[in-house]
Amino acid sequence: MRQYLEDGNPDPISVKLYLTEKCNLACDYCVYKDRISAREMTQEDFQYIAGSLFQMGVRSIVLTGGEPSMHDKIQDMVSYAHFKYGFDMGLITNGVLYNGIWNFKWVRFSVDTIRDATYEKIKGKACLQKVLANVEIAIEDKRRYHLDTTIGVQMVVTEDNHREILEFLEYFSEMDLDYCQIRPVENARYKTETINFIWDQLEVARQMEGSSQTVLTDYKWSEVDNNYKKSYEGCPGAKFIGAVGVNGDFHICCTFMNHPDSKYGNLIKDRGPEILKNRDQVLKKFDYSKCPVGCQGSLINKYLIGIKKIKHRNFI
Repeated sequence: MRQYLEDGNPDPISVKLYLTEKCNLACDYCVYKDRISAREMTQEDFQYIAGSLFQMGVRSIVLTGGEPSMHDKIQDMVSYAHFKYGFDMGLITNGVLYNGIWNFKWVRFSVDTIRDATYEKIKGKACLQKVLANVEIAIEDKRRYHLDTTIGVQMVVTEDNHREILEFLEYFSEMDLDYCQIRPVENARYKTETINFIWDQLEVARQMEGSSQTVLTDYKWSEVDNNYKKSYEGCPGAKFIGAVGVNGDFHICCTFMNHPDSKYGNLIKDRGPEILKNRDQVLKKFDYSKCPVGCQGSLINKYLIGIKKIKHRNFI
C-alpha cells in the first residue's frame, strides 16, 4: 500500500497461474473455451517461473485453468513453490479429480448445483456425485490431518440454476465447510424476471444460518444491479495481481489471457524488472471498457480508489 500511495508502482502480490489448458468439463458459461487445448506447463518451466515471481515480490499463487488437477505433477509443483519460496498457494478446481489439499492455503470447488440434471446441463458431463464425494473427502482430510486449509464451494448463477440458490446453501451448510460463495457470471445479462428472483433469494440467503459462511460477493452483484456498469474507471488494482499462462506469458489478469494488448512479458525469457517496467506502458494503453463487470479486481479497485480519496488521514 505504501508503494501504491507513494509512486503508484506496487509489486504484484498474487497471480493466477495456469498449469494446463486441459479441462475435463465443458461449462456453458466458461470464458476460457477458446483456450482449451493439450498444452501444459513443464515442471522445469514452473520452477523457473516460481523463481521469477518470487524475485518480483509475489506472495501467493492461485492455480486455475483449464483444470489444474489434470496436471500429473501438480502436487510436486505445489510443494516446490510452497517450501522453496514460501508462496501461499490457492486452488480453483471443478473437483472431478482430487489430488489432496496439502500445502494449499485455500481450495475452492466450483460446483454450481446439487441437482444431477442441472449439473449435466451446465457442466456438460454427469459427474456431480463424484464431485460431492471429493468435497467430503477434502473436508475429512482437513479434519484428520489438522490442516489449516480454507475450503469453500462456489455457485456461479446462471439461467439454468438460479432457482436453486437456497437449496445449494442449505445442502452445504450441513457440511463442515468454511464458506459457500454465490456469484454472477462475469458480464452475464440476466432476464428481468431472473434477476428479480435472484435478488429475492439473495435476501433470504443473508438471513440463513449454518456451519459455513455464506459469501454473496455483493461487490459483484452490485455491478449487475448498476445496469452492468462499474462504479469506477480503469483498474488501479491491476498492479497487485496478474495471470501467467502455460508458456510463461504474464498478463494483466485471467480475463485477458492470450490478448496481446494485455501482455507484460514472458517470465521465462524476460527479466522481472523489464516486465514490471513494461507493465506501466501496457496499463496506460489498455482499453478498460473491455473489462467484464463483477471481475476479480472489482473489490480491490473500490478499496484502492477509496483510499486515494482520503485527503486527511486523521478524519477517515
